[in-house]
Amino acid sequence: MDRIFSKSTLRECWEKHSDSEQYLKTWYDAAMYANWKSPYDVK
Repeated sequence: MDRIFSKSTLRECWEKHSDSEQYLKTWYDAAMYANWKSPYDVK
């Protein structure tokens, strides 16, 4: 599956909402190593 979110987009978000930084970094790392083949897998 192609990238849906870039890290720079997430960074912009956590710069505005600093309390979300660690959560977004953790989510990004988990999403990058996941082996999703379709949008249904993401759900």
